[in-house]
Amino acid sequence: MNEPKLRNSTPIEIAKLLLGMTLKSIIDGVTTSGIIVETEAYLPTDDLAAHNTRGKTNANKSLFEKAGTLYVHSIRQHNLVDLVVGSEDSPGSVLIRAIEPLEGIEAMKERRGTDEVKNLTNGPGKVCKSLGITREIDGMNIFDTLCPVKVVADEKIIKSSIVEGKRIGISKNTEELLRFYIEGNSFVS
Repeated sequence: MNEPKLRNSTPIEIAKLLLGMTLKSIIDGVTTSGIIVETEAYLPTDDLAAHNTRGKTNANKSLFEKAGTLYVHSIRQHNLVDLVVGSEDSPGSVLIRAIEPLEGIEAMKERRGTDEVKNLTNGPGKVCKSLGITREIDGMNIFDTLCPVKVVADEKIIKSSIVEGKRIGISKNTEELLRFYIEGNSFVS
């Protein structure tokens, strides 16, 4: 995936495209990664569930940066990570909801405090905790060599196995089919 693709595509297109790619982090010298198996699209306009609806604030300013920027935010004491897509004047994003662990599973277990592999990364807060993604990474761009988080275009799934559904854990704009996941994957939240 490249910056022009992120800049010139919609959150829906990127949410589907990310499925099967690898989310990788190198935090404190520890590499962890997983195949992205679930995403949610947040639209740049007319999406009351999106964090950009009230305009730019100190809390959401990363959403208004260039495509590829990581927007790390907290909900109920858990960090979540979105990838910014679109143009700076029309920010949309894709929430990474779940990954299938690949590398650094022992580190993920330690960070999460569990030995249950199926429970390591089956939710957006679990993804961040397992990969060591914290608020300090908010505003960094995956295309910057110093960014410890990358998306690796390593599509391992057949695109026909993508399911569209309603977003989870929100109270507004709940009826739109903006959640995408790999059918039958045991790590989907």
